[in-house]
Amino acid sequence: QRRPGAAQQLGQQAGALVRAGIAEQLTDHAAEGGRLVGTQRMRDALQGLLKAEGFATRAFASAEEFLESGHPRECACLITDIQMPGMSGLDIQARLNAEQIKLPIIFITAHGDSQMRMQALRAGAVEFLTKPFDDEVLVDSVRAALKS
Repeated sequence: QRRPGAAQQLGQQAGALVRAGIAEQLTDHAAEGGRLVGTQRMRDALQGLLKAEGFATRAFASAEEFLESGHPRECACLITDIQMPGMSGLDIQARLNAEQIKLPIIFITAHGDSQMRMQALRAGAVEFLTKPFDDEVLVDSVRAALKS
C-alpha cells in the first residue's frame, strides 16, 4: 500500500520545476544539488520529500529564472509541470534540447493529455506523472532518471 505524502496532497495545486540528484550519484555530473521551480508551497513540499529521500535540491521561482541561473548544464534531473506561468514545461524541454543540454526530465501535470504525454516522451522525457501523484512513484522516477 502506498503512502500519501506532502507532494501528493499538494498535487492538485500549481506545479513545480525540480532538479534533483542523489549526492553520491552526482559526482559524475558537475552538479551540487537539485533545481525546483513553481509555487512556493509545492516547491517546499517537493523539496522536503526529495531531501528526506537523500536528494540534494535547489528551488527557483520560474523556468526562466532556472534557465538564466546558469545551472541547467549542471542539472542531473529535472522535474517540471506542463503548465506554469511564462514558459511551459514543454517549452523548457524544447529549449534545453535546442541548446543540446541532455538531462532526464520528469513531467508532472494536472492538465496533461495523451498528446502532451507523447510529445514530452518523444522529446526525451523519462516520465510523465499525473497529479495527484504518489510520492514513492516520483522518488522512484528520480532514482531511475539518475541511473539513465
